[in-house]
Amino acid sequence: MRNTLGRRARVCLYVGVTIGSLRVHWIGGDGCAVRHPSTWAWFTVHVITPLVPFFLEGGIRTVVYSWCVSLGTFNAATLAMSIGFVSLFVSQSIRMGVVQLADETERDSIAGASAGFAISAVYFFVLFGLLVLLATLVNDQKMAQLAYVLQAFEWVTYVTCTVPVVAACAAQRSFKLRAALL
Repeated sequence: MRNTLGRRARVCLYVGVTIGSLRVHWIGGDGCAVRHPSTWAWFTVHVITPLVPFFLEGGIRTVVYSWCVSLGTFNAATLAMSIGFVSLFVSQSIRMGVVQLADETERDSIAGASAGFAISAVYFFVLFGLLVLLATLVNDQKMAQLAYVLQAFEWVTYVTCTVPVVAACAAQRSFKLRAALL
């Protein structure tokens, strides 16, 4: 006897739902929904969301400083922490996103990319600690001679922050990473 219920359950109704630029495909028929979020959803979850505190803080300071934008408007320590979270989220996405690969080279590539983002996360978390320490010493302890060192570390943060963001976009394209929407 053939299992016709299973066959009917496999015949699914396809409904495309577009919410802004996020496209979610609901495939159902047997009561379950399978979601396939777009690249934009992955980018929003893993890159834009961790950067929200940096942009929010910069926006608040821009309003408080009478719409004057300078390097003092944005905090390098907040940026370092945010980029550390971006690196951490992308590393987790790479580790959890790929199911089974037959090729040993692809597995090594995934492990290397994940390790690279984990190292990047540690780098930016340490940079965050150094920036907070230096800012505290310069501002609270009145150690003005460290102001140039603080400024150098801030510039290092502003310049190197682009590397994980660009690498995250490349990793998403290379490994076809998807966001898990609940």
